[in-house]
Order: sequence, then C-alpha cells, then structure tokens
Amino acid sequence: MKITADHTRCEGHGMCEALLPSIFRVDDEGNVTVLTEQVLEAELDD
Repeated sequence: MKITADHTRCEGHGMCEALLPSIFRVDDEGNVTVLTEQVLEAELDD
C-alpha cells in the first residue's frame, strides 16, 4: 500500500502522527512528512 499526505487538506493537527508515528511526522509548523511511502496493510492493523 502506498501512503501519501494530501497537503491541500492537512490542517497540521498531528492526528496522523499520533495514530501512526512510524509513518508520519509533523513538525513544529504543522507540516507533515511521510517517513515511508510503502507500508504493508498488516502494519496498519496494529
């Protein structure tokens, strides 16, 4: 599965990082970075 961040819809609250910190990182300015784009679906079930 390919993971992306929609920067046009992201409001910088950090919910993605709170739920999946191994995949998303939100900086102090609210900008999201995808740490890894390819993820196995089993990794998302945890």
